[in-house]
Amino acid sequence: MPSAAPTPPKPPRVLCGGRLTAPRDLAKAELDSAAASGEVDGADQLAVNGKWTWVNLWAAWCVPCKEEIPRLVGWQKKLNEAGTPFALSFLSLDDDERQLRKFLKSQPADGLQSTHWLKDPDDRDKWLDEVGVGADPSLPVHLILDPRGKLRCIIDGAVEDGDYDQVAKLLK
Repeated sequence: MPSAAPTPPKPPRVLCGGRLTAPRDLAKAELDSAAASGEVDGADQLAVNGKWTWVNLWAAWCVPCKEEIPRLVGWQKKLNEAGTPFALSFLSLDDDERQLRKFLKSQPADGLQSTHWLKDPDDRDKWLDEVGVGADPSLPVHLILDPRGKLRCIIDGAVEDGDYDQVAKLLK
């Protein structure tokens, strides 16, 4: 009986095709906010403030989304400590406000405490189409904005610990 040929190793994933794309405007949206405490800061837009900004599109029902939240928070700390001004914004695509608020309330003190939220389904679909991820993306999706707030990269799917070096290199 002949043995099966070994499966060739999967090539490593290359985030952003190994480089950032030409800057383009991010579609504007009216964002709601949700916070673990129920109180929100009143900010209705994704803050950039002269920093590279990672926007994580997620939902409370998305298992890979929830698994990568601590990783992204750790990357933010690590990049800032390395001298790369870096902000992290979360943008929920949840339909069910109760599920979203329940998730936020369940977070530890160093977990996700607040998120922007595209609450209205019609506005959400329009914004997602304008950004270029389609009205019903497979979550999570990540948007990298440059310090001027221009969209430079879209990453589909969950990021892994091994992706950090690529991210740090892209943002230099």
